[in-house]
Amino acid sequence: MDIDAYEVWLGPLFESGVSRGHVITIPLGWSTEPRIDWNRDMVVLRFDPGGEIRVPTAMVLDTR
Repeated sequence: MDIDAYEVWLGPLFESGVSRGHVITIPLGWSTEPRIDWNRDMVVLRFDPGGEIRVPTAMVLDTR
């Protein structure tokens, strides 16, 4: 099978319940170890060679 992207899970992992959060796709040409910047409203993953993925913090810390 050809792999054309990676995925990363953003969110808490609960031992006693269903994990919630957000899965994002990372293109193959980007690094697999992003710098991660958290702030009140947004989680920003910064990749070499300069790509960024922005995810609202509310989607990462889904507490339904």
